[in-house]
Amino acid sequence: MAVSTISNSNCLLLKDLLTFAQRGPLKNARPMDNLDYAIDLPVEETFGLAGISTRSIIHAVAFPNHFPDYIPYVFTDDLSEEEREGFIRDYTALIRKISYIKKGKRLVLKSPDNSGHIRLLMELYPNARFIN
Repeated sequence: MAVSTISNSNCLLLKDLLTFAQRGPLKNARPMDNLDYAIDLPVEETFGLAGISTRSIIHAVAFPNHFPDYIPYVFTDDLSEEEREGFIRDYTALIRKISYIKKGKRLVLKSPDNSGHIRLLMELYPNARFIN
């Protein structure tokens, strides 16, 4: 799921090139903790959302002075109707693309901030299962 997540905007067209290009510089390990790193390993879908939208808590890491601006996208129950519709549009576009890449297999989404989206996720995906 990671290719579709990390480079969501171009993952369908450039998957093979991006996978090849990242192998050399990172030598398949993250320098800070020596964990495996590859563009096709699973990561939280919120990283993909950050690549296509400003509606992701991940932006708070890059812009810590604006941290409060991103909190509402964790707790989606409190969003205005306009922001809620924008979040739904961006999130469902991401999930559709990942589903297409994974050929319709059931997805396991592991973003911690999904805990703040449960009501919305149940509305969007009534057959979803949650693991705590």
